[in-house]
Amino acid sequence: MKVTPKSYLLVDCGTANTTAILIDVVEGRYRLIGQAAEPSTALAPWNDAFSGIQQVINQLMEMTGRRLLTAEGDLIHPADANGAGVDIFGLTFSAAPALKTVLVGLLEEVSLGSGRRALNTIYAEEIEQLSLTDSREEKEQIDALLAQLPDLVLMTGGTDGGADDRLIRLV
Repeated sequence: MKVTPKSYLLVDCGTANTTAILIDVVEGRYRLIGQAAEPSTALAPWNDAFSGIQQVINQLMEMTGRRLLTAEGDLIHPADANGAGVDIFGLTFSAAPALKTVLVGLLEEVSLGSGRRALNTIYAEEIEQLSLTDSREEKEQIDALLAQLPDLVLMTGGTDGGADDRLIRLV
């Protein structure tokens, strides 16, 4: 006999907020029973995602009157005949620091500008840039890169058959 889950508790730990939703079957259809959100505790200064998860679940319990956790704070799983607990628990963790990115391009106005526009489409922070117009000595540029410990180096610029070797020399 196949048992179909009826109740879902879904939580997302994000950079700004931790959010939980409770979905259950009401009159034969899935319905949103409640939603709760609290400021995220996943990143500094708290660095404790679990605390934020407990906060939103407690908030959902207050809002809905439904018991989801035991007295010890453990999730009641699966849901019991009295409606306490949930059948399915889902967690996503979307809180992460921005990718520390070094932008490398031929010219500020063209290549680096294009690179910045591309960089703005992802969750990234430009921490350093290198270009042909950089007035620092090569050693200073290398030291700057090493000091930053980037997650990503984005190289942009040049055209087919263009100044590729100059761009590659920068890195």
